[in-house]
Amino acid sequence: MSSAPVPDDAVYPDANGRFELGHAIPGELSLRARHPDHPSGRREGLQVAAGAVLEDVVITLEAGATITGRMLEVPATVTGLRVLAGAMTAPAAARAEPNPMGGGAEFFGGMMNDFAEMAGDSGMLGERTVDVAADGTFALRGLRPGRGYRVWAVQQGRSMVELAVCSPRLEVTPPVADVELRYDAGLRVTFVVQDARTGRPIETMWIEDRLRGGSGMDAMMAMAPRPARSRTFPDGRVELLGLRPKAKQTLTIGVSALGYAKVSRADLVVPERGELDLGVLQLEPAPVLRVLVTTVDGRTPVRDANVRVRAPQARGGNPFEQMMGGRGDDGGGLNARTGDDGRCVLNVPPGSEVRVTVEHREFASFRSEAVTVQGAADLELPVALHRGGKVAVAVVDAAGKPVAQARVEHAAAVGGRDNRTTAADGTATFERLAPGEHRFRLAVGRGGGRDFAAMAEQFGGGGGGGAAGELPTGPEWQSVVVADEATARVELKQAPAATLRGVVRDQNQPVAGASIRFVDGDGSDDRGGEVGQMMAEFGGGNRGRSVRSGDDGSFELKNLPAGNHRLRITVSGRAMPTVVPIGLGFGDNVVEVVLERTSVRGVVRGPDGAPVAGASIAVSVVRPPTAGSDDPMSSAIEGMMPGGLEMLGGGGGGRSVKSGDDGTFELVGVQAGVPLRVRASSKGLAAAGSESFQLAPNEARDGLVLQLGAAGKIDVTAGSAGGGLVSARARRLDASGQPEAATAPVMQVLRRGRGTLDGLQPGRWRVELVQLPPTGAAAESREVEVVAGQTAAIVF
Repeated sequence: MSSAPVPDDAVYPDANGRFELGHAIPGELSLRARHPDHPSGRREGLQVAAGAVLEDVVITLEAGATITGRMLEVPATVTGLRVLAGAMTAPAAARAEPNPMGGGAEFFGGMMNDFAEMAGDSGMLGERTVDVAADGTFALRGLRPGRGYRVWAVQQGRSMVELAVCSPRLEVTPPVADVELRYDAGLRVTFVVQDARTGRPIETMWIEDRLRGGSGMDAMMAMAPRPARSRTFPDGRVELLGLRPKAKQTLTIGVSALGYAKVSRADLVVPERGELDLGVLQLEPAPVLRVLVTTVDGRTPVRDANVRVRAPQARGGNPFEQMMGGRGDDGGGLNARTGDDGRCVLNVPPGSEVRVTVEHREFASFRSEAVTVQGAADLELPVALHRGGKVAVAVVDAAGKPVAQARVEHAAAVGGRDNRTTAADGTATFERLAPGEHRFRLAVGRGGGRDFAAMAEQFGGGGGGGAAGELPTGPEWQSVVVADEATARVELKQAPAATLRGVVRDQNQPVAGASIRFVDGDGSDDRGGEVGQMMAEFGGGNRGRSVRSGDDGSFELKNLPAGNHRLRITVSGRAMPTVVPIGLGFGDNVVEVVLERTSVRGVVRGPDGAPVAGASIAVSVVRPPTAGSDDPMSSAIEGMMPGGLEMLGGGGGGRSVKSGDDGTFELVGVQAGVPLRVRASSKGLAAAGSESFQLAPNEARDGLVLQLGAAGKIDVTAGSAGGGLVSARARRLDASGQPEAATAPVMQVLRRGRGTLDGLQPGRWRVELVQLPPTGAAAESREVEVVAGQTAAIVF
């Protein structure tokens, strides 16, 4: 067995292959078994009731295949090589299966297929990875026999995600032996660093090198700042090895040294291979910040405190850069650890306004007031650390009994946010808190919709607080003032919970295996909130609020809030989820869900009127164009990926079906009483959509005709696209030059700056580049006339 650490929710089986997992969360359970010699095996859809034991679960592992080989032409000084095997992308037809989550999931499914392939192109992902042995050999085990794999080598860089591809990719089908991968040395960059005033070499420096731009995943990975390393370079001579720029990428070099202003060389056009000599880089002397960290009485120096200089950060900003490494200020003398005397020296950008933060495992966090850097004089900053206070939070229910496993969120002006889970006695303790005001609240679920809203607040600049120094507001937050070396107590009352038991029936027959998901609120003003709920469930964060019905159609949901809410029931074979309003009171509640047989039947025809077999037909709820515009989750989705909320449909999309040989189709189980639109598509033809319509409960509407039109294409080349993941989005224009509301946008992720928008109706179309992360600049767009049977071309 592997010696890798076992995750908290994983165990190793015994010699007989038997295992036992404890403390499973009641509800639906998915198990995965991994073994280095076998492809992974899964068991889905298992149901675990509270206090019950699920026995004799069998997970079957297939026999695995092996790829063995050798790395050739590797220099003796090169280390950190790994070999990856990535399964080749499945054919498009194999990826086009209906998805029970509906149109939004199909959109993201397509995005994720592109993402996975591009991530493999950039060296990020592989089904199996293995270190290259000292003699250059490698063996990839546990692969699926007879399946095609790409095999390539990567070289570990200075960060966890930095895996530079350093060999050509080979396509092989295991089992196979004697695969040969040849090491690619990439680009060598050299330069000399000197003091601008004296001409003397500077030997101790932080060097940053970062490739920018390109296309696809290469560009997205280039957003992640590479941590700069402090090293000694004799005579100031710097040599950077192993850089492997891709097409359209440029190189940015940053050089920092203590007591000098940082020098950067941005957007250097570099060859993909060979050598580049940048000559001499001169650094100008600059002021430094001298920090003395002591205990609060000023008498005892504090050793090993982590001191960091930060520029005040505006709210909002680039969410992806924040998630992928922040502002990139972790090097260049901007952070240091104090010595035995409690002192350290840091760089401060000339002419800037900065704050200093200090962290230590035995003291409360510290953040200074803003410090303005003026002139050439060095700055002094004494910092006195408090031991900090404690807050003991007790969570009780309506009867005053302690609540175990409740998640408590904490917000502070210094130190940001964190959370704790209550112990068996219902308490959670927060320690080493800076003196001052702190706020606490009960979190909802385990990483559910509220967390997504908080993420939207932080990244999108929505309401609720989250910027440094600000405390969040709202009636759910309870405030307490913390004193140094004292303990404050807070009691949070969990609102009386509701329990919902029910049964799902279809034509008086119980429905087994139906997915029942609780959705907060009645839906009157939270379209974006429902998107957040859906995304939370998609990410596994809504556990305990989503279950599957048993063989008798029954289900139970516990610890729900009282009030008006909804159930979202998804059943295999039904075109749309069924949304059922529910009113919950404290205590036990019972509901019987009777699935309506509302349906739509019709036929898909081609431009010549002949039936079209195999067309994809889906139904979705027509949403008002301004719905959810003020919701932070919706705003965040639109900010990160313009058009994403429209593609998602607010979670109201339907499951697609295929037309028969005679072009006919039937959508069973569509929602009644809401505006609907049915859309048909088929490769090479222009999609067709119906007018908006509503159905009465159990109404069976027949005779819908969807006639696909002759279509054209647009080839898109984005030679001038900046960094990030770039897509082309096309909208059909009406006679006034505005996007047609009835025609869905067509979107295609660009790979290596190229892509084709297919199935476009003849007429005027506007194509724009959608960049992720957004740059803040206006989207670049082009307009083009699409002619049936022809391919137009656009170059950005």
